[in-house]
Amino acid sequence: VYIVDEVHMLSKSASNALLKTLEEPPPHAIFVLATTELDKIPETVRSRCQTFLFRRAPASLIEERLGWVARAEGLNVSPEALRLLATAAGGCFRDAESLLATVAGSSGEEVSAAEASELLGLTPVPDVQVFCVALFARDATTALAIIQRTSERGGSFSNFTETLARYLRALASFSLAGAHAESYSPDEEAEFQRHAEVI
Repeated sequence: VYIVDEVHMLSKSASNALLKTLEEPPPHAIFVLATTELDKIPETVRSRCQTFLFRRAPASLIEERLGWVARAEGLNVSPEALRLLATAAGGCFRDAESLLATVAGSSGEEVSAAEASELLGLTPVPDVQVFCVALFARDATTALAIIQRTSERGGSFSNFTETLARYLRALASFSLAGAHAESYSPDEEAEFQRHAEVI
């Protein structure tokens, strides 16, 4: 069994060389081509493969797994920190465990949500909630103050926009279907419910 990870990174000539083997594979061999960017695989290669699409894991499942890893490694990670890491992983177990290792390596055996957020440059959900309220109220002063605070803290604006987009998607989903897929702390969820009623 040959596993080629990140197969979309192969050069054109490497893909052509692989194509010859895929056209006439030896009967005893199985090739597994893994990628996160299926659209970058040449059609000539894709047409000779069976495609299996894997869904991203829900944050709750990743959070549970991170809790297990933390306990096994003797780390004391707060539930809020686990939730932050699980959300930041974007549905990928490997990324979640890498984030946990990064945070644990810098924080030691005790990891709080504030430390995890600061070390990874994550945008706190309460900041996004205040920003959304200001946005819908057309309160530019408050909205710009949140952006300024993110900048001063050295936060990532791409993370800010991702967190904002997830929050707005959750609001839209909740208003249409009465449910959302995000994982918020009890305080954040209470604030979310209040926003959903008003916005």
